[in-house]
Amino acid sequence: MTMTTVTKGTVGVGSAIYFFTNKGYVVSIPITDNQPYDIVVDRGDGLEKVSVKYTSQKSKYGIYICELKSVRPNRNKNVVKKFDERSCDIVFIATSSGEYYLIPSKNIPAKTALALGDKVAKYKVSVF
Repeated sequence: MTMTTVTKGTVGVGSAIYFFTNKGYVVSIPITDNQPYDIVVDRGDGLEKVSVKYTSQKSKYGIYICELKSVRPNRNKNVVKKFDERSCDIVFIATSSGEYYLIPSKNIPAKTALALGDKVAKYKVSVF
C-alpha cells in the first residue's frame, strides 16, 4: 500500500507520541501546524521541541534516507524550507520498518536529507 505524504506524517507523529508516552514523558501537541516542530515533550527537566520525520525511502544500498527539508504549499508554488537546527531541540525519525532515531538537532549537519547509516546508528532507540 502506498501512503500519502499526509498519512506518512500522521504515522510519524503517532509513532513519536507512542515512543515518548511509553517512556513516561508528557507529550503536548501544538494547536496549529505553522511552527517548525511537531510535538513538545516534557521529560521532567524542561520542555523540548521535537520535529518528527517518517521515511520509507531507501538508497540503492538499502540505507534509509530521511528528508529534513519541509515543503509547504503556497498560492502559486511550493515553498521549500531547509532544516534549521535552531528550530527544534530533537528530531525523531520513524522508518517504515519500525526503527526509531532520536537525534539532537545540533548534531545534524545536513539541511535537506539525512542518511540513516553508520554515522547516526548511535541515535537508534528502542521503544522498550
